[in-house]
Amino acid sequence: MNKTQKLTLGTYPDLSLANARTKAVEYSELLAQHINPKSFKQTTSKCLFNHR
Repeated sequence: MNKTQKLTLGTYPDLSLANARTKAVEYSELLAQHINPKSFKQTTSKCLFNHR
């Protein structure tokens, strides 16, 4: 059985409504490609951290 996972986009003062909507669309596109947005976010942040 799959559990529903939550993914936060950011907090209000730091993230505008327009940016939150953009991120939501990006995550929806990832889901359409059967990519877990949470795993994708963690993997890309690790890659960016390792390239510094």
